[in-house]
Amino acid sequence: MIEFLPILLYPELHYHWGLLYPLYFRKLPEIIADVPYRIDVSGESSIPIMLTIKDAHKYPIIIDFLDIHVISQLENKCIYKEKVPIEKLFDTKFTSTIFTIQNKSLGIEQNVEIKISIAAHKPNKKKQFIFQNDNLPGLHTRLLTYLSASPLRKKENWFAGEAHYHSYYTDDQVEFGGDIKGAVELARRMNIDWFFVTDHSYDLDDTEDNYLKNDPAFPKWEKLKKEVSLLQQKEKYPVFYGEELSCGNSEKKNVHFLIINNENFIPGYGDSAEKWFRNKPTHSIEEACKIANEYSLKIGAHTFEKNNNPVNTLLLNRGTWHEQDVKENRITYLQIINKKDQKHIAHAKKKWTELLLKGYKIIAIAGNDAHGYFNCKREVHIPFVSLSSSRDQVFGQCKIYIKTDRKVLTPDNFFSEFRKNRIVMSDGIFGSFTLNGQDIGSTIEEKDSFNCAIEILSSQEFGMINSIVLRAGYYGKQTEDTELQYEPKDVFAFCKTISIGNKRQDYFRLEVTSDKNSFCFTNPIWIKKNEILTENFK
Repeated sequence: MIEFLPILLYPELHYHWGLLYPLYFRKLPEIIADVPYRIDVSGESSIPIMLTIKDAHKYPIIIDFLDIHVISQLENKCIYKEKVPIEKLFDTKFTSTIFTIQNKSLGIEQNVEIKISIAAHKPNKKKQFIFQNDNLPGLHTRLLTYLSASPLRKKENWFAGEAHYHSYYTDDQVEFGGDIKGAVELARRMNIDWFFVTDHSYDLDDTEDNYLKNDPAFPKWEKLKKEVSLLQQKEKYPVFYGEELSCGNSEKKNVHFLIINNENFIPGYGDSAEKWFRNKPTHSIEEACKIANEYSLKIGAHTFEKNNNPVNTLLLNRGTWHEQDVKENRITYLQIINKKDQKHIAHAKKKWTELLLKGYKIIAIAGNDAHGYFNCKREVHIPFVSLSSSRDQVFGQCKIYIKTDRKVLTPDNFFSEFRKNRIVMSDGIFGSFTLNGQDIGSTIEEKDSFNCAIEILSSQEFGMINSIVLRAGYYGKQTEDTELQYEPKDVFAFCKTISIGNKRQDYFRLEVTSDKNSFCFTNPIWIKKNEILTENFK
């Protein structure tokens, strides 16, 4: 079997092509320390630290200790240090452990840098290695964290979540994901109330010990479902299994489709990079929609990301989502935001608005495509040559708030509440509005005027609210006009009720930003007067 050279992405150190080894190859397991990019310390003055060790079954390692220093960015000095003895042999394929450091000095709202020196040695060897934060060659990763003295500010009955997370069931020649149980623990400290596990379909069809060999019994898929179900029961936390399905768009190019809570696995390996030029989509989007059961959520993944890599196009036959894919398959949910990047977000918002103005009732979703990252992303920069790190695509950074009619969100009531489409995209600021008492995601009757109630909540962490814009969309003019605009000064909260006249608007949506470049975009409220273009997208 001829394998691809790794085209992109994640720091799998041990992949090699025949006798060609990457410059960052080491006869050591990947050793990675991670902390959440934000931590709620209002109820517990502590910091959880996740230590992940991968491929220790090939290269066993003994971790001697962690030497942890917490540096206050405000005071520019160490405010806490602790040496955590471990003295444990790691010799399995994947291990993830959470250590918690606790001190009252960590309960103060502030930005901190966490420096974690990891001491380790090989079995039967005296030489000790010292790594800071990870052992990935050439990286100088900094773990920067915000300690928040209060939970995320939001209205009652709204719950924050992560829609696109890869676990260790995503594991192949170029990439791997993170722990699920550990993600639940860290998510709680980040005020993330739920998340989807969305592993690649071309990884979930593999045998457990060989990512180049498929198993028609899909043991990895079955283990994923079982693990998530047990976590739901034991942790009472809404975590849900799914797959990031590779399937064919209208041009027969491979695109990705999040299928959540579908009992049966749907194969998709067109862009698996397992064999040269065997990159035809396994199923089309249309076929995937027919195979998935009616209770599953179907979300177009990172739909507006530009595919600027000609190698991906040629070798993996990768494409992008098109309007025809949305229209012909009656897609309701699109993940338009995939990372915290201003250019990416502006482009995604522009493409989404173009669809809205054509009459599509698209519910927009934000996610991060996080492969086990909670603080920074580590990835291959130049294949076989170098690695890099960045602060986008970390778990929970670009989130969505969903409103429910219940005070507690549970695995049993989640999907019925989600489908009410009361969804807000944000990186922290909360914002919402109603028209005549109806929530976002609704379609309301046309009236002579609309009673509009706006409520915004921010915090020191996300910045003071500096722009609030209510936009009105007009199908006929193919434009969005500014219906209302406010530029408040020195406020973390905003609440206003105002009457809006009927100008034959087709929908309204709200945008909010802060002086720290945080954002919040609501989904629309549609006006029922014109259903001709939107009939297929209810």
